[in-house]
Amino acid sequence: MRKSWTDERLDDLSVRVDTGFAQVDSRFEQVDSRFAQVDARFERLEEKIELRFEHVGVAFEQVDKRFQQVEARFDKLEGRFDRLQHTRVQVSLTMLGSVLIALFFGH
Repeated sequence: MRKSWTDERLDDLSVRVDTGFAQVDSRFEQVDSRFAQVDARFERLEEKIELRFEHVGVAFEQVDKRFQQVEARFDKLEGRFDRLQHTRVQVSLTMLGSVLIALFFGH
């Protein structure tokens, strides 16, 4: 078999191997190019997602401020109800005391 391999055939084989590797290199370059395109698309998508999350974060901060305002108003309202209940107890005790005084000392 060695005898059938001439220099010319070896040169042809060498050219075919070089051409094959050049084609493989070209395909890898295409794949690399596509990966670069995919990477760029993912980067743009990540930027959009981050921007959306920032908007969501701002919206939650605004909602939190509104809840704090509502909570403060409920605290004020609760204080008013506490004062009203305290006043009602004072008035009731005063009236009860007046009735008791009238019953014991009124005759």
